[in-house]
Amino acid sequence: MAESQTLARPYAEAVYGLAREQGSVDGWAGQLSSLVSITTESQISDLINNPSAPTGVVAGVVNAAGATVLTDDAKRLVEAMAANRRLATLSEVKAQFDVLKAEGEGRVRASVTSAAAMSAAQQTAIKTALDAKWSADVEIAFHIDPSLVGGAVIKARDWVIDGSIASQLKKLASVIAQ
Repeated sequence: MAESQTLARPYAEAVYGLAREQGSVDGWAGQLSSLVSITTESQISDLINNPSAPTGVVAGVVNAAGATVLTDDAKRLVEAMAANRRLATLSEVKAQFDVLKAEGEGRVRASVTSAAAMSAAQQTAIKTALDAKWSADVEIAFHIDPSLVGGAVIKARDWVIDGSIASQLKKLASVIAQ
């Protein structure tokens, strides 16, 4: 996953930069959604992941599948990504583009995973703290994962706080093992 994120980052940043220059960030978000839909279709995905498939053929098939919905710029993106065998990372490009878009709009996305459901007061306290931390309106998705035993894991941008008991137990076990 980390490799996919690394490979996708330059494309996401380039597309976001172009989208801002063109004043079409929302339009590009739609184009990327269309590309993800096209490239995750089973036959096209198989072609993309076939190392012996010529890159020009792969780009042609993807662009033909999206002929009625893709702009010329989006088709050029497909050609560039196909030439570098990076079309398989389009879902990650879209995810990173969405993060850049949210940041550009003054929004930050975060996830909070806890061992048990959090009360409304706890959720509000976390939101208030994250809003202050990022000086933005933080959109938080709350999740429950009983395997954490207790505590919570908070993720926003490239920032992670792991306050779970499961994590603490793993650290303790590694210290004891030494």
